[in-house]
Amino acid sequence: ADQVRLAEALRKKANSGATYLITNAYHPSVLDLYREFATIVPTARASVLSANSQHRRSVQEALIMIGAAWNREHIAPAHQRASRILSREALR
Repeated sequence: ADQVRLAEALRKKANSGATYLITNAYHPSVLDLYREFATIVPTARASVLSANSQHRRSVQEALIMIGAAWNREHIAPAHQRASRILSREALR
């Protein structure tokens, strides 16, 4: 219910001229909430919840960009660099 309320609030703001960047799980149910009005870029991040470093790994997350300021052609190179950096850090 919270995810739906967040998506609906951001959908209403999408045409207001404001720009938003949120992260969320890269999961079909989450992606479906934003697909029609946002740019969604998958990215990797280090999972650091485990006390045992051998159980830490890279997990996929969604960068959800809402607003006219986001241009996928400009974001893709930065996303690729960030994903490589996060992937290396997750392996430490």
